[in-house]
Formats: sequence, structure tokens, C-alpha cells
Amino acid sequence: MYNSYFVNMYMILRRIGANVSSTFKEAGYDFTLEHFLVFFLLGRNKRITQSEIAKETLRSKATITRAIDQLVKGGFVKRRINPKDRRSVHLTLTEKGRQACSHLMELAQKWEGEALQGISSERLDVGIDLLKTMRRHIGY
Repeated sequence: MYNSYFVNMYMILRRIGANVSSTFKEAGYDFTLEHFLVFFLLGRNKRITQSEIAKETLRSKATITRAIDQLVKGGFVKRRINPKDRRSVHLTLTEKGRQACSHLMELAQKWEGEALQGISSERLDVGIDLLKTMRRHIGY
């Protein structure tokens, strides 16, 4: 086992991405972690721009644009031009997207529950505090 926080976090993130994708695929969705992040943010924010999603997820605009294009093509997301600034495009979930988002959140919560099984709430709280502190230290 590795004694580095960063190596362990990297390994966990890679495994999460693989497990999330395979869990979604088993449920009939051909979604990656990037698709999930878009759903997650659109589920929390009724309207958000592609740039805001890229900034929030620390993914490149090109990666997020590609994921969003696929979701638009699949009928999960709709683009709407901002009437106050025609250069800005807001994204919203369609009805199909809201249903998929709800199902994806259930699957993710189930997977997260399995991954965290047996860890006390006190230890989870300490872990979350540690991650929040690290995020502040790196400016995120």
C-alpha cells in the first residue's frame, strides 16, 4: 500500500471513474465520469453554462463540450441562449435528462455506500474535513 495521500487519492479517483462507468453501463447508460459530473451539476443548478461546468469540474472546456454534445444528441440536455448575453449558452436538463439524473444519483449513492461501508461516521467526517482543508490549500 502507498503511504502518499496524493498517490492514494489518484488511485481511488481512477477506480471511481472505472466503477462509475461500469455501474452506469450495467444500468443501460453509456456514460463516463464526465457525463456524470455534468448531470450532477445540472441536477443541482437549474441553469449553468458549459464554462461554469468546466471550471467547477476542473476539466477542459473541450472535454466538457464533448460530453455535453453527446448528452444533447441523446436528448438529455438542452442548450438555451442567454437572452441577456447571446454569447452565453445555458444548459438545462430535459425531462429525459431529469429522469436519468435521478437514476444516476441513486446508482452513485449506492456505489458510494458500498465503497464507504464499515467506516464510522466520525472517520468519514474527519476525512471530509481533511479533503476540504486540502481543497482550500490548493485554491479550489
